[in-house]
Amino acid sequence: MTTEEEIKGWLGKQPQWLQEAANRLVTKGKLNSDDIGDLVELLKAGESDGGAPRTLPAMNSAAMQATDLRLNSIGPVAGIDALKPKEPLTFGGGNLTVVYGENGSGKSGYARIIARACGKTHGAELRPNVYTDSTSRQECTFGYSIGGDEKKTPWLATEDPLRDLKQVDIFDSEAGRLYIEKDSQFSYQPSELVLFTDLVEACRTVEKALSAEQGRLVSALPRLPDKHADTPAGKLYSSIERGAKLADVSAFATWSDADEASLQEQLARVRVADPAAAAAKKRGAKEQIDKIRASLKQAVTALSDSGLASARGLRGDALAKRKRVLEAAGLLSEAAQLEGVGTTTWKAMWRAASNFSTEHAYPSQKFPATQEGARCVLCQQDLEEEGRLRMARFEEFVRDALETEATEAEGDLKQHLDRLPSAPSSESVALASEGSGLPLGLDKLLAKEWSALEVQLEALRSGELPDETPVVSESALLLLTQLDEAADATEDAAKALDLDAHSTGRADALSSAAKLEARKWAAGQFHAIETELDRLTKWGEFDEWKRKTQTAGISRKAGSLSETLISEAYIKRFNEELTKLGARKIKVELVKTATRQGRVRHGIQLLGSTHGKFSASQVLSEGERRIVSLAAFIAEVNGRPNRGPVVFDDPISSLDQIFEEKIISRLIELSSDRQVLVFTHRLSFLGIMRDQAGSKLHDIHIRREPWGTGQPGEVPIFGKNPVGALKKLKGERLVKARKARDSEGEDAYHPLAKALCSDFRILIERIVETVFLADVIQRHRREISTKGKVRRLAVITESDCDLVDEMMTKYSRYEHSQPAEAPVPLPDPAEIDDDLARVIEWHNEFKARVS
Repeated sequence: MTTEEEIKGWLGKQPQWLQEAANRLVTKGKLNSDDIGDLVELLKAGESDGGAPRTLPAMNSAAMQATDLRLNSIGPVAGIDALKPKEPLTFGGGNLTVVYGENGSGKSGYARIIARACGKTHGAELRPNVYTDSTSRQECTFGYSIGGDEKKTPWLATEDPLRDLKQVDIFDSEAGRLYIEKDSQFSYQPSELVLFTDLVEACRTVEKALSAEQGRLVSALPRLPDKHADTPAGKLYSSIERGAKLADVSAFATWSDADEASLQEQLARVRVADPAAAAAKKRGAKEQIDKIRASLKQAVTALSDSGLASARGLRGDALAKRKRVLEAAGLLSEAAQLEGVGTTTWKAMWRAASNFSTEHAYPSQKFPATQEGARCVLCQQDLEEEGRLRMARFEEFVRDALETEATEAEGDLKQHLDRLPSAPSSESVALASEGSGLPLGLDKLLAKEWSALEVQLEALRSGELPDETPVVSESALLLLTQLDEAADATEDAAKALDLDAHSTGRADALSSAAKLEARKWAAGQFHAIETELDRLTKWGEFDEWKRKTQTAGISRKAGSLSETLISEAYIKRFNEELTKLGARKIKVELVKTATRQGRVRHGIQLLGSTHGKFSASQVLSEGERRIVSLAAFIAEVNGRPNRGPVVFDDPISSLDQIFEEKIISRLIELSSDRQVLVFTHRLSFLGIMRDQAGSKLHDIHIRREPWGTGQPGEVPIFGKNPVGALKKLKGERLVKARKARDSEGEDAYHPLAKALCSDFRILIERIVETVFLADVIQRHRREISTKGKVRRLAVITESDCDLVDEMMTKYSRYEHSQPAEAPVPLPDPAEIDDDLARVIEWHNEFKARVS
């Protein structure tokens, strides 16, 4: 069974929506929002798993293949590091480019830009020039081609990586560290496994879409008041979120008139905070009702037949007795010298005289004092015999029984009238109403009745007794009945409060009222409860749908396939790379560590270590770590079907010359079918690369200028191919020097000519190394290379040696200080031209001779 057949068989057992996702991914390469919407609806439809699998196109379809990519240039650059080149950095038309520059010239800045713009996880944050106050935007323009179509795309460092450049791979110090210190995720996956990775992403996106839709199911259920939390209804209400059923809720979320009556009955009891005090208040109110009732009943009785008859009898008795007294007083008056004896006024005067006599004038004598020498206490005249007799008769009159009877009868009448009731005060009525709950409006009715009664009672008080009995209104009689009932009800209420104060009845009433109030509140939310239960049902459906988007099964299948499709092949390539790079003696191995969400991860471990607690990064030297991580990187890059650009930032850092040359050979080999860009600061690397790659190499020099770093230009003369450099001296720089001399004179010509002569001498030295001595030995190479080269030395003639001696001697003079007495003038342009031509011609002839 092929891998593709195995995958299709597995998919045939998956839900229909997942099969459709795979179908669209293979066909289109990626899913858009419409696809996700369709998959969500398919998942909701709940089609059963299995069945006839949907037809899948070939998994190596065009939609799943990468497109050939080339980096052509970087620049202009602004606001990133100190980079400020006046021209873009271009990489030529070949597959192999070396960007040479000294430390601080901008190489790492370009490498960081590439890593960030291409979306590498280890890409460092791009910084501005920390030595300037510039606040310009961090931006860069990339020139590249996809399938031969050239593009120039500006990019801001704050934006997402450029999607077109995601195929670019870059190896730098950080990438190398990650390969050694952490499990690396194999970034390339075969088309078969790309499908599983994309399915994982599709599941996540569908899950997010479901979550977003689920999140719009917002609860509108009112919050349960805290006071209802511990009641049965409150607890059931709180359980709604945990999946209560409508039938359960209906049992407590309904309310009837009987429930309302029961609630009010309990509330009437529980509103009383202190039943004993409330009972005392009730009895105080009853006392007030009793007083009001007694007053009203007394008034009605006083105006009744019996009441009026009693008043008439007292009044007649008092008048009759007073008449007899007056009659007796009339007989006394006949003997008196003045009229009015026996009248009330006279009696008052007589009593005052009696008090004066016994208290002041004659305290030791009875009144009246009539002894010899006594005086009248009124006029203070001496009492004669006649006066003494008159005084005695007056005292006898006052003390007479008739007077006593008359006085007592008048007292009885007065007492009867004083006892007539008056209207109750508004304060007493208010107290009675507050404490007893008198019927509404009773206070106004009471005031109306008393207003009518007061007119009749006031007439009685003034002595006006009606001949006929007044008619008492029916409302007054009804009022008496209502007051009787109110008094009885108030007493009953007081007795009930007495019971509550001395039993558990009030606690039971409180509990019952709380339960009923909670039920009443819940019943008011019944519609909201129905809505919430419907929402929870839908929420549960979304939870179930989201569970169907879990990716564990996809990851397991991808993990099993990755064993053969990735791990075995990757590990084999890694071991091959160790061999090619001369690192087989380093005891490490690449192993699969995990498969997460459809992607396989690998790690570099020590081979044969008896101390498992030490990692490769802890044991290997810096150079060993670099060569091992390079092997892992190149093995990964070579496992991809596309041949995207590969960028190396100082790949030979910390390596000796043996590894350096191995890496150079591997990079040249790698460039046979892909673009390879190398940033380096080592001239030896550039020299060896040029020697091994020859015309395949495109080299660039970047340098620091006053305006900034990263300025591209020519490779220094000591790093160039000697003959090509000689031709450039002759065809460009000599022409420029000649023009300066002809137009501006010797002062302009001198520095140009001196520099030209110095470079001429350097190139002759390089010719001695690479041509004259057949490249047997070089300054930047460790070993002596003799294979196939020593016999070339046999063609050297004496004339060859003479030419080299002549040119070295002649042009060395311009490198040293000259004596003031015998200065050596610079040769004119024609002489330099002739010398360059002689050396170039000799070179061509010599090369033909040894070939």
